[in-house]
Amino acid sequence: MAKLDKNQNAGAAYKKEAGAKRPQKKPFMTMGPTLHYKHSNVVRGWWLAVVVYLIACLFWSKVLWGNIDLISFQQLNSNAEIWLMGHLVKNPVSIYEYPWHIFVLGGLAAVLTFLPLMISQLLSFSYSILPVIFCFTIARLPGLAVMLLLACFMVAARPLRFRSRFISLVLCSSPVLLYFIITGKVPDPDPLKWGLSFSPWLLSWLLGLGLCGIILSVGHFTRYRPGQIWIAGAVMLMLSAFTFFDRISFAESDYKLYIQSNSPDSIENFQPHDISSILDKAARNPLFSSDDRFAYAPDPHIYREELIYELQEMLSLGTWPFWFIENCESDFYDYERKRRAVIEQYNYFSAEHPGSRRVASALYYKAILNEHQPDIPAIKELEVLRFYSEYPRAEVYPDWIKLYAKYPESVESLEARWRMAMNLAGRKKFNTAASLCREVLDLADEKRKIVEKNRSDETEIFQKPPETVVTPMDLQGLLHRTNYYLRFLKGKYLEAEPALLAKFIRLDKRSMDYLSELKSIEKRLPDNSPLADNVRLEILQKQYYGLSLIENLKKFVEQFPKTDGALEAKFLMGKRYAKLGLDESDPVKKGEFIDKADSMLSVLIEENPENIFVKDIKKLLSNLPNEE
Repeated sequence: MAKLDKNQNAGAAYKKEAGAKRPQKKPFMTMGPTLHYKHSNVVRGWWLAVVVYLIACLFWSKVLWGNIDLISFQQLNSNAEIWLMGHLVKNPVSIYEYPWHIFVLGGLAAVLTFLPLMISQLLSFSYSILPVIFCFTIARLPGLAVMLLLACFMVAARPLRFRSRFISLVLCSSPVLLYFIITGKVPDPDPLKWGLSFSPWLLSWLLGLGLCGIILSVGHFTRYRPGQIWIAGAVMLMLSAFTFFDRISFAESDYKLYIQSNSPDSIENFQPHDISSILDKAARNPLFSSDDRFAYAPDPHIYREELIYELQEMLSLGTWPFWFIENCESDFYDYERKRRAVIEQYNYFSAEHPGSRRVASALYYKAILNEHQPDIPAIKELEVLRFYSEYPRAEVYPDWIKLYAKYPESVESLEARWRMAMNLAGRKKFNTAASLCREVLDLADEKRKIVEKNRSDETEIFQKPPETVVTPMDLQGLLHRTNYYLRFLKGKYLEAEPALLAKFIRLDKRSMDYLSELKSIEKRLPDNSPLADNVRLEILQKQYYGLSLIENLKKFVEQFPKTDGALEAKFLMGKRYAKLGLDESDPVKKGEFIDKADSMLSVLIEENPENIFVKDIKKLLSNLPNEE
């Protein structure tokens, strides 16, 4: 019995010794060298690194998105660009206008990309999950976050943990590099610009590897102390932030985001929209009428005309008939809501950056957008909903005063001067209005140099950002309007009845009652009034078209031979002949119209080389086809 117990004990001892010699299976995920330090020190260093990463995400969100917010499911589903990186190269700040933005994007992307990788390698994969979540939600980079999570998993996996930590890091960061290569490009026909669009992301990868190399090199001698990661990340973040504030600033990035991208001309609601299909749908269903008188109109054509009349009448009151909304497939008609939303962004920029020179552009856009109103006669004439802003509305007068008072030296203040002049002329303050118009003309040459700089040279890769939102075409139109109306504010026109002159200047040429107002003024004018020819000319332009207009203009020139109106009438005849010639398909008639336009305009510019239509005449002549 004793011998049996002895054998059993020997067997147990042998099994224990054999188990001790058998190698234990190592876990798939590794633990980094930093975890060998005291747990409280590790956690403190990790939290500091997370804080640095959080600040980087917040800064990225503010620079690239204009605000600090969390990503939404709607953005993930509806906005495909949010999964890509290429659009960030040009929006809101373009690297082609601000080359230093390449270093800003590269530095920030390096922090966002390689800080989680270092945390996963030196601590463990679980410690890198929170920064990746920040990248997804706060920085709003879901695509990068997915690739980053994969890279963090790879760098912490034992099969990819090599003797050289740096080589392991380079290999495991390949998903991020691949993501940058696939999504970082900007479509551009210029191969140099296309190649340059990758520069921020390739720079971020190189900077990130350099940052990790420094951390690993220093860690080799300090045994990878917990504070190394957050210190290196903070230094890179501060360098990127310093570059941004020194070379760009939030004022410029917000200007690009809230002002330049919201120019009135680019807003979809204020673009021309064909409403023929909406009228067709409503005309097929008489019950859509808001007026019981037309609910059972026997003739569809009559009913359609009544619908157009109803639309014009209600739109002039600032509302829409319900049948229009019911048959409209989009919300382009809700332009007032869009106007309020955009103006709110203009106001936000002005309040956030009161010292920025770009506030002048914000005030200019705000005033121009407030000037936009529907062209109601075009609804019947063309069955198109379009807008115009040339008429200075009295309600917008305070906005122009604010722009002129705060930024009198800006290019945008020229438009403010003219708008103020027109409002003052309507109040019979002709001398002050004339003085403002002369200021516009006196400053035009100086401001034109600034405006001309806005023209981009397609051959250059880097271009200076525009100093003003006023385009050369805008300036040309302003000078034409100024010269046109300045003649009514001086000389013989001041001898006319002040009330009638003021009323004539303030008439809206696109209003429904423009013709009736002109006839009312004409009736009250004395026969020898210097304003008579101008009023009669405007009436002719509203009453006649095509060849009929030309015939009546000829009679007008005979009736008022040596007046400003006669000069304008000759210009209008040449312009009308040119249009008829360009539109005519018959070669014989086409040649006749072109010859008449050429001879009439050429004689006009020879006899009156200083008239206000000179530039328009030269442009018309240059567009006329050459004789074969």
